[in-house]
Amino acid sequence: MKALVLLQNAWSPLYAGREWPRDAWLRELWRSRSGNMLSALIEAATGWDIYPANVSPIVPANADDLPQADLEHLFSELRSQRPDRVIVCGTIALDAALRLWQMMPTKETEAPVMALPHPAWRNCRKQYFAIAGQRLKRPRWDGVIRLRCPKMFATSWERLNGGIWQPAGAAELVNT
Repeated sequence: MKALVLLQNAWSPLYAGREWPRDAWLRELWRSRSGNMLSALIEAATGWDIYPANVSPIVPANADDLPQADLEHLFSELRSQRPDRVIVCGTIALDAALRLWQMMPTKETEAPVMALPHPAWRNCRKQYFAIAGQRLKRPRWDGVIRLRCPKMFATSWERLNGGIWQPAGAAELVNT
């Protein structure tokens, strides 16, 4: 079984405004907070091949810029990886996946989607991503599920403020 993990683009001054070679990006990903959080998902999702990708091959020109999703790039990743499930991390990745699924209803966009907060978001802990990895192993679901960050795995700020990550446009909400 294979899962495609879609992330919004990381930023690097070295690759600002241009493509970040995949091998170099993967090295930096696994050194980062996002990679650390995703490693918990990978460890919990035994038997799954996890393939991380960005929503665009181009790094934003400025660290403050919001990356724009490249739907052709996403479709190419779907076609080449042929995932059984797609995990979208963050609102930019979720919005891009939902647009792609609506614009191109094909076999490649039939994979169910699990929407998670971006792993760099500091309001969820590593245990949350381990739960998501375990959830991945459950029998197939259809459409989009959105996993909320349980209060026990939220940071103290999240618990005090009661804020729950809620991306716009998710078709269904499944609590863990």
